[in-house]
Order: sequence, then structure tokens, then C-alpha cells
Amino acid sequence: MKSYQIDLPHNEILKILESQLIKPDSGIFKVYESLIDYYQIANDITPRLTKQQLMNQLKQAQMHKNDLAEPFRYVKDKINRTIAIDFPVLLKSTAENVKETIIVAAMDPLPPNIEQTQEDKSIIGHWVPFSLIDSEATGEKSFKSNKSFFVSLLQSYNVYVTDIYKIFYREGVYPIDNRSNSDTIYKALEVHKQILNKEIETLKPKAIITLGNNSRNAVLSILNQQILPSWNDVQIYQWDNTPIISIPHISGAANGITSKILKKYPELTGTKSEKLAKLILKYLFSLESD
Repeated sequence: MKSYQIDLPHNEILKILESQLIKPDSGIFKVYESLIDYYQIANDITPRLTKQQLMNQLKQAQMHKNDLAEPFRYVKDKINRTIAIDFPVLLKSTAENVKETIIVAAMDPLPPNIEQTQEDKSIIGHWVPFSLIDSEATGEKSFKSNKSFFVSLLQSYNVYVTDIYKIFYREGVYPIDNRSNSDTIYKALEVHKQILNKEIETLKPKAIITLGNNSRNAVLSILNQQILPSWNDVQIYQWDNTPIISIPHISGAANGITSKILKKYPELTGTKSEKLAKLILKYLFSLESD
């Protein structure tokens, strides 16, 4: 499967991430440098590697709770284990002369619920939504289906992938699984809207794509918009003048709903993930012809 080029977000987005999310001593550019290096190493290697061998690459830009910016200061004292940040990344179109960008605003797969040492509890893990810096070399099955979805979109647009809630954390003693996405105070923080708004304002995307209930609900909660009652088809909303296209999640958990929707579009071909990507493109192309 054809690979893609990844790039840092625009400088204006990096600035707001440093001011509103986290500012490590080495700077946020160093974090991105480590993520991009990981991507290049992972995708240049043919032999199958262990995840740990590749993860060692990311330790060059370790972050700690004390690096969190002011809006998330309370997290530093509240959390005693499992804290991670999803850093947005720009995927460059695989076609030539593509200028338009779409935003995929998601809620990323969760870090594993495991026991950690006291030292590990102060370290913040960093990654890219949907593991898009990974490689088939690691043998990660979920990455392969994720990749096919994004590669299909990249045939027509640049794709900026971001997480609505940039930080994920767990509270409580292992194996308790109290997650940040069930914390109503955290979910109500204005900073989520500020960061997402800056991403939209800077990129001026053709559309915002949400995948699944959680990401759709989070975006519409930020906008105080009502959610359509059921997944009968693609759902269309609006962020100011930018359309929001909502579809079920690309993971296997949404197979039932996805199958019902895709039956309405028998002309779409490929895997389930590829069909969902083509369904989004169908709607985007219809927007262009309006």
C-alpha cells in the first residue's frame, strides 16, 4: 500500500499547542521531530520489528506532567497514572498539485490499562491519532485498516488528523479504569474549542470529518448543536461556514451501523474502510458541484 508524507502542523497551530497544551523544555518541535523520525524509520524498515524497538525512538523527546500548560495544570495533581497526548499531524496528498485540506477530528484509540512504576506515572506518552506514524513492519492490524482509509482520502486532499481532546488520562489505582473522556469538567474546558478553532481558522479546510459517536458528540457539544437521532446515513452539520461530515467509526465496533449505511451505496468498492473514505469523497465532490 502506498505510503504518504507527514508534516508538522502550521506554526500558528504549534504556538497554540505550546501555550495551551504542553511546553516541554526541549520545545514542541523536538517532539514532532521525534514522531517524524519514528515514521521514517518505521516505514523504511522491511524486517518486522517489535513495537518496543520502535518506541525507543520516541524517548528522545520525553515529556512530563510539569510540562503541561496552564489550562491543564489541574491534571498534573489529579492524575496518578496513564497520561498521553495525541499530536495532530498533516498528511500530504499522494496526488500532485493538491492544495485543499480536510480535517479528520477524531477520538483516538486508548493507551492500554496497565500498572505503571512511579517514575512512569510522571511521564506523558506522545503519539499521532490512529497510529498513522506506524508501519506494517510492526504487524499492527488496526494500523493497516486505518491506513487504507486515510490513503483513500489522500488521493484527492491533504488530510490534517487531530484529536478533539488532546490529552487522555486515567485516575485511580490499577485496575480501576476511570477515563478522562468520562470527566465532565475536563470535557467542558474551553481550551478544547480554542485549539480546534485555531486549527480550523489556520487550515481553512474544505470540510471537517468526524468518525463515530464520540468525536461527533464532542464537536457538536463544543458548538452547542443538536445531534441527529440515529445513524441512518452520513450526517451533515456546520462549523460556521465549514461543513462537518459525520460517519460511523472506521473500527470494527461500528460494523453493524456501517453495513446498513454502505448498503445504500452499492457503487462503492474496496474494503469497509476504503468504502467509508469514498463515501466521504462522494459528499465532498457534491459540495464542490453545488
